Amino acid sequence: MLYILPLLLLIAVLVAFIRDYRHLYRINPTTDILFATDPEKKQIDLMVEDGYPIVILDKIKDQLTLKDLAKNIPETQITYSYKTKDSENTIKMKDIEKHKKDMLLLKNTNIVTDSKINSSINSVLEGFNRKLVYYPETNIYSHIVSKDTRIPLRKNTNDTNIIIVMEGTIRFFMVSPLYNGNLYEENNTTPIDIWAPDYKKYPLYKNSKISSDTLHEKEILYIPPKWWYAIYAPGECFMIQVQRENMISSYL
Repeated sequence: MLYILPLLLLIAVLVAFIRDYRHLYRINPTTDILFATDPEKKQIDLMVEDGYPIVILDKIKDQLTLKDLAKNIPETQITYSYKTKDSENTIKMKDIEKHKKDMLLLKNTNIVTDSKINSSINSVLEGFNRKLVYYPETNIYSHIVSKDTRIPLRKNTNDTNIIIVMEGTIRFFMVSPLYNGNLYEENNTTPIDIWAPDYKKYPLYKNSKISSDTLHEKEILYIPPKWWYAIYAPGECFMIQVQRENMISSYL
């Protein structure tokens, strides 16, 4: 009788481990992107379990613009890099209008914290919570990019990776793990410039299928584990990215 409880706990851990391993390494046989309008939790669970990229419409109710940020958190310090020269600067949020046409602001965490939009983000994340899964690490970043910005192809190594467009639009490009062998992968990166690929140097890349679409204001993109993604911003854009790990994926 004394051994029953430890045995049950061991079985529960093994079930959770197997399920998360499948989630992280599940390769969907298609390259489809699914679209859903304010989906219910069960619908999201099915799409996530099957390893689909998802665009979610009408889920975010709060739209946070750069003008809102400048008004509501004027003294917040942000760090940004110039798009046209190799330098880095720190300014206050109220001064962003002076620089936003030439700035590339990535992975600033204090904007989200100070703007108090965490409740809206948490409501989105609740839709992606899986039963008996604990998420000890969640990173929320803000990205402010100028017109005609290109963010290169990168591999999603997180359990959950979500992009929310708060202002502007982006064009996203995704490559399924089905084509890993065509990307000359090294340490979860690729040397291929998808905006101007060198097919002579990387001939296998031309056999890859790229899925793409446009993400508008208040729309959400869910990127499954192991999928590759790149972003093009045709105009100035403000987006929020949420990346998180669970107890098991952080070790895998």
